[in-house]
Amino acid sequence: MGLIMNIIKYFLLCCLFILFNQTVFAQTPLGEWVRLRAVGEPRQEVGVAELNGKIYLIGGFSNNSRLDVSPTVEVYDPKTDRWSFVAPLPEPLHHTTAVSLGGRLYVIAGYNTLGFNPVASAFSYDPNANRWTRIASLPNRRGALAIGVIGDKIYAVGGEATGATGELNVYDPSTNIWRTLSPMPTPREHIAAGVINGKLYVAGGRRPGNFTLDTLEEYDPLTDSWRSRSPMPTGRSGIGGAVFNNRLYIFGGEGNPRSALGTFAENESYDPVTDTWRSEVPMPNPRHGIGAAVIDNKIFIPSGSPVQGFGLTSVSDAYVVSTGQAQPNQPPKVEAIANQMIRGGEQRTIDLQITDPEGDRVTITCDSNNPNFVICGDQSILLAPTANDNGEFSACVIAKDSQNNQTTSCFNITVINNRAPSLLSSLSNITLNEGETSTINIRATDPDTTRDPLGDGRISLVLGDAPGFAKLTDDGNGQGTLFLSPGAGTGGSSSLTYNLVLEIRDSGNPPLKIERQITITVNVVDQVKSPTINGASFNAKRLTIVGQNFASTLQVEINGQVIQNSRISSLAESQILLMGNKKKLSLKRGTNLLVVIVNGVRSTPFSLTLN
Repeated sequence: MGLIMNIIKYFLLCCLFILFNQTVFAQTPLGEWVRLRAVGEPRQEVGVAELNGKIYLIGGFSNNSRLDVSPTVEVYDPKTDRWSFVAPLPEPLHHTTAVSLGGRLYVIAGYNTLGFNPVASAFSYDPNANRWTRIASLPNRRGALAIGVIGDKIYAVGGEATGATGELNVYDPSTNIWRTLSPMPTPREHIAAGVINGKLYVAGGRRPGNFTLDTLEEYDPLTDSWRSRSPMPTGRSGIGGAVFNNRLYIFGGEGNPRSALGTFAENESYDPVTDTWRSEVPMPNPRHGIGAAVIDNKIFIPSGSPVQGFGLTSVSDAYVVSTGQAQPNQPPKVEAIANQMIRGGEQRTIDLQITDPEGDRVTITCDSNNPNFVICGDQSILLAPTANDNGEFSACVIAKDSQNNQTTSCFNITVINNRAPSLLSSLSNITLNEGETSTINIRATDPDTTRDPLGDGRISLVLGDAPGFAKLTDDGNGQGTLFLSPGAGTGGSSSLTYNLVLEIRDSGNPPLKIERQITITVNVVDQVKSPTINGASFNAKRLTIVGQNFASTLQVEINGQVIQNSRISSLAESQILLMGNKKKLSLKRGTNLLVVIVNGVRSTPFSLTLN
């Protein structure tokens, strides 16, 4: 009996131990928040960066009562938990951004007035001399952008000038030169960025009409290319971002419809290896217009605004990331879904490749914002666009395991439905005379030219029904020239009318064309009949030329010399009489060549021999 009781006790003790350990695991936090000393000058829309183990709070909006643009720079020393002021910015800035590189602090662009005037200004700070130096300006002005350091260069991305931009520039401190790189696919501002394993990640932000973008895009400087990654679980703008232990942490933001203050407390982190997000411990003080910087395993977030829009707080706190927590349950993994191109009326099934690290049961759902022709099944997606679904679309599939961990995988869909080309040139009916020419420039376009993977936008210009005196050259790209040159006889007895049909064809499937018809009227022009000399004689200072088709206005050329018309004493359709001696008529002994010219038409030379 004693042995049995000991076995039971041992079993109960083991169960208790297992239960205790499960409770500890479930309660192990990913991190915790700690309150720091308040900042000296509360500000929002600031630049925040770490340099030499200290946190710099730069510029922003200040003064709750009347709102100013501040040049103030404060420095926090975590060893003493104290803030101090250093040399102010040479120019007051808000919605600026900052980073450290090579023992110096760099502040790039922003707005310098309450009227949100974007600037391209850039500055470098030397902490040893406590001095700011102006460096080469950005190629273009903008504010509410983000920057990151890859290697020994600074990358500035996104922001706003006259609208949201995806512009990407890189700065080399050794040459003080900016270069422009491939732009970010999704133009946006009020963003956050971080660098992990030599790649730049840009999260969230906004653009007109949408303050809560959940976009995440990755830039690879080795290929100068971008790609989309799993979107943020909570879309937001005016956020702070920082990288610790190869994870991108995104804090706070504005545009929260669930909060009366409009700000977010969300704290979410991203792992680029698994392309997944996880929820971290929420901010105890939700706010936007913030920046974040890292020292050791602490992510510092000073000041900001607790309400959407304008507002200030002196709160400064830090998120302490736990480095020894047990591995949490991992979300399912979804193999990237390739972008699709499909014609309206076709159907296509995409098989999904989904695994779960712990073997949890996984369910598949479609994102509620997907187009209605995307249908999600258990392990596949059906695409069934119609002819009305022409254009560019995005779709997302959500894989959720039994522990409520989820992964979202998104892809783009191009639905092609061929659309007819259109004529840009103005064509109208034309009237010409025989012998007259007309040149008409033709310009056409196709609505599918901007997205032409299947050749729908390639245009050709062709003459359908057309008179022989009409010629068309097709120069490509929807441009060509129509030449009209009616010759003698095309006007008939008085005038004739011709129809011309111009066809603009595309190369789509099925091919489409439009036709434009114009009417060409050709008026007859009396034609000049060629003059002919049948005979000539000279005597008694009188030269007589006999022939035909002589007109009332003509010229007589003797031995290459045009004789003055005053020498012509009379002329008829068949005879010309000229008065004068040989010298005045340019005649010579021997052979003389006579030519009659009527409206530029020359007769065949006639030989007249004189003794």
